[in-house]
Amino acid sequence: MERNFVVFVILHQQKRYKYCFRIKVPYDPCILDKRAKEGVVFLDLVQLAAAICKCVKCVILELRFFKKAGNTSTDPDAAVNEENSDQNAKEEAQMKKFQKEEKRDKDQEIIQKEEISDNYEDPALWGRLSENKIMEIIMKVCNIEVDIEKLDFSASKVVHKSQNSGGFNDWKHPEKIADHENSSLHKENTRIFVNRSTVKSQYFKNYSIITLEQNTNYWRNILERIVEVIRFLCSRGLAFSGSNQIIGNKHNGNYLGCIELLAKFNPILQQHLFNYANKGTGNVSYLSTKICDEFVKILGNNVRTAIINELKDAKYYSIIVDSTPDIAHIDQLTVVIGYVNKNGSAVEKFLKFLENTGHKSEQMEECILNLLSELNIRLEDCREQSYDNASNMSGIHSGLQARIKSKNNLAIYVPCAAHSLNLIGESAAECCFEATKLFMFLQNLYNFFAASTSRWEILNKQLQEKHKVPKTLSGTRWSARADSVKAVVSGYGDFKNALKNIHEDNLQKPTTKLEAQGLLHEFASLETGIMIVFWSDILEMMNKTNKSLQNVDISIETIVKLYIAVEEMLKSKRSSEAFNFYKSEEVKFSECNQYKRLRRRKRQYDESMSEEIEFDPDTAFRINTYYVIIDKLLAEIQKRKLAYDEIFLKFGFLVNLENLDEATIKKSAAVLYESYMDDLEANFVEECIHFKHIHLIDEIYLWPSLF
Repeated sequence: MERNFVVFVILHQQKRYKYCFRIKVPYDPCILDKRAKEGVVFLDLVQLAAAICKCVKCVILELRFFKKAGNTSTDPDAAVNEENSDQNAKEEAQMKKFQKEEKRDKDQEIIQKEEISDNYEDPALWGRLSENKIMEIIMKVCNIEVDIEKLDFSASKVVHKSQNSGGFNDWKHPEKIADHENSSLHKENTRIFVNRSTVKSQYFKNYSIITLEQNTNYWRNILERIVEVIRFLCSRGLAFSGSNQIIGNKHNGNYLGCIELLAKFNPILQQHLFNYANKGTGNVSYLSTKICDEFVKILGNNVRTAIINELKDAKYYSIIVDSTPDIAHIDQLTVVIGYVNKNGSAVEKFLKFLENTGHKSEQMEECILNLLSELNIRLEDCREQSYDNASNMSGIHSGLQARIKSKNNLAIYVPCAAHSLNLIGESAAECCFEATKLFMFLQNLYNFFAASTSRWEILNKQLQEKHKVPKTLSGTRWSARADSVKAVVSGYGDFKNALKNIHEDNLQKPTTKLEAQGLLHEFASLETGIMIVFWSDILEMMNKTNKSLQNVDISIETIVKLYIAVEEMLKSKRSSEAFNFYKSEEVKFSECNQYKRLRRRKRQYDESMSEEIEFDPDTAFRINTYYVIIDKLLAEIQKRKLAYDEIFLKFGFLVNLENLDEATIKKSAAVLYESYMDDLEANFVEECIHFKHIHLIDEIYLWPSLF
C-alpha cells in the first residue's frame, strides 16, 4: 500500500535564507533522506527542484519563506516553532531584509546567455540555473501561480492544482478528460514514463517474474508433500486431528505427526516448519485442520469426477445402496455404482454418504434421485439395482426397488447373494427351541471365559494351543458363528475339563461355580452334542459358499450354481441315515447317549379323550428339531434363489453359447432382444449365432493336437 507523508521542507540558500514548504509526498528514500525527523526535511533549492521533478505525486500545500535570525542552526523543531509564532509581527521586517539580499544576489548572478533547455530532468543543467530560474521551474512543475513582484508567498495566494484534485466525479463533464489528455503536462509525463519504463520496467519485470517463479516452486513443493500425507491417511482410513494442533506436541494427531516425521528427512519441509510452525491464524502455512478438510474435499471431488466420466463412457450402470450407522450413531446411506470399464472389467465405485435420509422407502428414493441429478447421471441408463433384503429396500410393492423400477422398468432388482445366504442361516438358527438354545449356549460359554483372565488362563492350559479358543457371535458376520461352533467341536473335552476344574475350585466365587455347573450340564446333554456336530457341518459349508459369493469376479451363473449346490446338499441331509451319522459322531467325543426325559403335557378338560401319539426321544428330536431346521433352510434357499433364476433365464445363454444349439440360442436371444429393444441392435440374434461359431474356431486353433 502506498504511504503518503505531509512534511515541512526547509530550503536553505547560501546558509542565509530559508524557504518552508509544507508538501505531501509518497514515501521515497530518494526524496526523504535519512535526515528526516518528525516530518521535517532539509533540502537546498536544487534538491527540491530535483525532488519535485522526480515525484509526480508531490503536492505543495503551502509555500512560505522566512529568514532565520542569528546563526544558521538547522534544528527542525526550532525552525517550525519560529515559523508558527509571531509570524505576523516579523513579516514586514523579514520582507525588507529579503529584498535587500535578493538585490545583492541579482548583482552577483551570472546571466546565462544561451537558451536553457526545457528538459528539467537533466541534473547537469541545474547547477547553471539561477535561484530565480529554479523557483520558476518549481512553480511551473507544481502549477503554482505566485505574484513575484509582491513577493507574497503566503498560503492565501497559493493556487493549488494537484493531479489528485480539481477533477470531476460525475458524467456531466467528460470533456475534461480530453482536455487533460491533450495538455502539455500530460504528454510530457507520458513521454517520461515511457522513457523510464523501457529501461527500468524490464528489470523490475524480470525480477518480479523470478520472484514469482521461486515462490510458486516453493509452495508447489510444500503442497506436493502435504497432499501425499493426506492421501496416505485417507487411503488407510486414519484420523487426522489430535487433541491439539501444536507442532512438536505428541498429541497433535496423525496429520501433523506425519509432517514432522517427513521433515526430519526433507530439508524443504523442515525449513517450512521452522518458518511457519505454530504461527496461529492469519498466516498461510497449509498445516491447519481446516486446510486438511478442504484438501480432502478437493481430492474427493476430483475422484468422483473421474468416476462419473468413466461411468458416462460406459453408459449403463447398476446402483448399490445400503444403510449403516457410523461411529457417532448417525445413520448413513452408502451409495455405490457398478459398471463395465473400457477394459471389459466389472468395477464398483463408491459415490457418496447420504446422512439422515430416513428409513422409509420414499425418503431414500428422493435422496438417491437427487444425488443422481446432482451428479448428472441419467436414471434411464440404470440397468440393475442391488440392496439388502429388508422390506423397505426389497419390497415388491412399496420398497425402494419397486419405486425405482416404476421410473425405469429396465432397472432389475438383484439382491445381494452373500447377504441372502446369511439370512437363510439366521432364519434357520431361530426356527426352533433347540437351535436358539445352542447359539445362546455358545455365546454364554464365550462370555464366561472372557469375563475373567484367570478363567481364560485355565482354558488355555487345557487347550494347550492344539485347538481354537471360543469365539463371540457376530450380528453381521455369519462366519463368526462357524468359527465358534468349530472351536467347541475341536476342543469339546478340553472345554468340559476347564469348566469342571473351575466348578471344583473352592477359591472361586459361588456365582462362578454355579455358572460353570450350568455350562457343564449343557455339555453333558446329548441334544447339545448332536446340534453342535450338525451345525458345524452346515455352517462350514455355508461359510465356504459365502466366501465364494463375495468374489469380485463372480457371475450370475456361478451364483445360481452355488445356490443349487447348497440346496442339493441340504436335501441329502434330510434323512434318518444322516441324522444317525451326526448322532454317532457326537457319541465319539462326548460319551453321552441319553436324551433328556420328555415331559408329558397335561391334558386339558376340553380335549379329546383319545391318546395322543408319543414318540421316543430319538424320533421326537429328529422330527421336531433336526427336520425342522433342514426344512427351514430348504424353504429359505428356494425362495432366495428365485430372484437369480429369473435373471439367469434371461441372460444365462450368453455365457454358454458353445454348448447350446442354434435354435435355443435364437429363442433366448429373441426374448432378450424384446426386453432391451432400445439398447440392442436389430441383428442381435444373428450376432449371438456368430459368436458361437467364433468361439468354436478359437477352440480349434487353441487345440494343440490339430497342429
